[in-house]
Amino acid sequence: MTEPLRILHVFGRTGRGGAESRMMDILRAIDRDRVQFDFLVHTDASAGGKRVPSSDELMAVRGEDDYDEEIRALGGRIYALPRPQLKPGRTGFIAYRSACEQFFREYAGTWRMVQGHMTSTASIYLAQAGRAGVPVTIAHARSAGTDPGWKGMVTRAMRLPLSREDRMIRRADKTMKPLTDFRFACSKEAARAVFGHAPTVILPNAIPLDRYRFQPEVRRKLRKELGLDDSRVVGHVGSFRYAKNHEFLLRTFALMTRMMPDSDLRLLLVGKGGLLTQMQELAGSLGIRERVVFAGDCPNVQDYYQAMDVFAFPSRYEGLPGSVIEAQAAGLCCLISDAVTPAVDATPFVSREQIGDQDARIREAEKKWAQELTGRLADGGEDIREARSAEACGKLELAGFDALAQAAMLMRFYETGGGLPEAVRL
Repeated sequence: MTEPLRILHVFGRTGRGGAESRMMDILRAIDRDRVQFDFLVHTDASAGGKRVPSSDELMAVRGEDDYDEEIRALGGRIYALPRPQLKPGRTGFIAYRSACEQFFREYAGTWRMVQGHMTSTASIYLAQAGRAGVPVTIAHARSAGTDPGWKGMVTRAMRLPLSREDRMIRRADKTMKPLTDFRFACSKEAARAVFGHAPTVILPNAIPLDRYRFQPEVRRKLRKELGLDDSRVVGHVGSFRYAKNHEFLLRTFALMTRMMPDSDLRLLLVGKGGLLTQMQELAGSLGIRERVVFAGDCPNVQDYYQAMDVFAFPSRYEGLPGSVIEAQAAGLCCLISDAVTPAVDATPFVSREQIGDQDARIREAEKKWAQELTGRLADGGEDIREARSAEACGKLELAGFDALAQAAMLMRFYETGGGLPEAVRL
């Protein structure tokens, strides 16, 4: 039996983030006898005691992540690089470059393509992949912004080579190739933020639509388990980090409870992340802690959309948020930030509001969001929700958000190098 072509996907980790979840959807849908995915992740090298450890040494000290078991069950392999850090005694960028060079030299000939979803260091690891003889390298932009401060400045600087169409690297056999053969992005905004005006193939973050269709029996069961039987539920799905703007949502929800003092309002937050504890403390200081369900990181996230009555998404920046697509498929009306790409507006069930950029404007925006969400909570029962879900799934499929169709297209690309939508220059 012929061995499948192997494609290496580079991420920060294999957790339930948006980009990771989207590639897992593709992995489940492809013919794995023909094409197989492996994953290269980044982990803290300090536990291993070496500044340039091997992948095996890092994997020996790395803990299991959310998707590891499923990746292996589906035939994928997981490798590791040291996470670069600007701290004394940690893996700096010079040591990181050496680790990438060592890794791709050790596994030379293993992969037909390397697809980098972690663009902050892609100019380093894709260059080393190309030098080691990987035939095709791909940079895949997943975000249209960066965090504030020095970290964002470093990320923007590190991404600059990806926008240079004339950036070439020399292979071991002395031939030249581009730093990246293809540029993918989940939206035009992400393409512009990472690649500037370089030609880019736009691939929306597609989902398995049938998994998210409205299911009234699932809704009733989960709402009972969560103690939300008679509640009106505002929902959000996203990791607790700066971009997601949870503090805005919590303050907005606090206003809603004052606008509807006699209603059993609840806020359902799905996800985890570095700001989780801070947001739990903020909910307490706002006097709404008992009304907020911090559900954590849920493998059955599709069920949690069923339990919601309206979806709120006040992000500061995004590439193309899969959660807004998932919420629409579940028949939810969505109120989203005007900072989110218009590419997600695939159905009539999405509306937008500003989130403000200064304290006074932010407070005013929170009032508008509270009023809008309060009005949307009365948008009908299960029959209406089911009809919305059916309409939304049809429109989302036509707009290119169907994971099965995207998996078939990517299969053709991985096998032949063709079959992609035409690249655009923004």
